[in-house]
Amino acid sequence: MVDSRHRASLEFANAGRTLATLPRDLRALEGAGPVGLAAAIFSDERPLLGVPSLVDFRLAGRLGQALRTGALTGAFGERFLMPLGRRVAVPWLLLVGLGPRASFHEDRAEAAFESLFDAIDGLQWATAAIEPPGLAAGLTTDDQALSLFGRFGARTDGIFLVLPPRAATQERTSTRAPGKVAATNDGGKPGRRFRP
Repeated sequence: MVDSRHRASLEFANAGRTLATLPRDLRALEGAGPVGLAAAIFSDERPLLGVPSLVDFRLAGRLGQALRTGALTGAFGERFLMPLGRRVAVPWLLLVGLGPRASFHEDRAEAAFESLFDAIDGLQWATAAIEPPGLAAGLTTDDQALSLFGRFGARTDGIFLVLPPRAATQERTSTRAPGKVAATNDGGKPGRRFRP
């Protein structure tokens, strides 16, 4: 059976374009070398989810502080650009607001994608990694995100789509007692600690 990501890759290839995806992992995103990371947040999203959460952790809570002070609200249509400094190997973070979760629907997701692409074009970023709006919160599926992404045509050149890692690659089995070294399904190498 062909999964949705592979099917979307084939559709993009048949249209003469390539679909570049990255896992939602900060090291992988940094390794791809985009000029910026782009995502959308809800006004009532606490704690942060997805890429903003990864960045906030690496920056010791600077995004959370911006939320507490009101510099960032997540209101629908808001755009927030932040330099990431030396703690993250990607220079910029761009966030757009989605408003409250209860108001989220496909039109808002499309408007957020449009806002992200407009901002990336205006900033003249050659490359960017975009996390689809609503995906980290579970309100958008991979298929919906890929469909929305595909609507932007040639504007997707130089853009990486950030998707959650596959659940199968995240599975671990454990036969540990509390405080003991765990056995994993990645070869069972001793010395690795299991995180429940």
